[in-house]
Amino acid sequence: RVTINNTGATFAGDVNVGTATTNGGVINLIQSATYPEIRIQAGENGTTAFSIYNTATNPDAEQFFINNTLGSSHLGNKRGALKLESSQGVVLTLNGTGATFAGTIGSGAITSTGKIAGTEIEGTSLDINGTSDFNSSGTNLIATFKSTDAIGEIRIADSTKYTRLLTVGAQFKIMPNDGSETLILDGSDDSATFAGNVVLGDSSNITMA
Repeated sequence: RVTINNTGATFAGDVNVGTATTNGGVINLIQSATYPEIRIQAGENGTTAFSIYNTATNPDAEQFFINNTLGSSHLGNKRGALKLESSQGVVLTLNGTGATFAGTIGSGAITSTGKIAGTEIEGTSLDINGTSDFNSSGTNLIATFKSTDAIGEIRIADSTKYTRLLTVGAQFKIMPNDGSETLILDGSDDSATFAGNVVLGDSSNITMA
């Protein structure tokens, strides 16, 4: 089963640390031409773990670990950040309670119960259920809403009706009551066109320039 010479030891089959089979603690080095495996097995109610320690620290602690119970699996670093790398460098850094991606995140729907922060967040669709706070700090431009066709529209709605706010070329249109074209502000000639009457209070005046 084992051959020992001055260059090392060769095992003809699997290597087992422990004798448990289906229920109990054992470590297996399983030899296979296609699917070699290192298996760490625990009992029915136990926890299996793979750990890398750094003995230069005081006290000794796991630098990297993988463990598994019946309910969940854990991967981490008890001494600091956990970094995942590709051939191009660090892709993801897990540190404390946060996660930092080095590049662009491509995904399906993202659901968050907390804060999503970033210098630039892009998506094909964004649904916000609740209040929103946009803070541009010292920058005057807070947000840009852009359409690639001839009309750019924002709708503001309550439980029964909505108001359309449209940019159409040089014109800005205010359209309440589910889209009634009430007011057109035209930047090409600085005019304002009302669809209906303009009502002033009894003491109001109109001054012509």
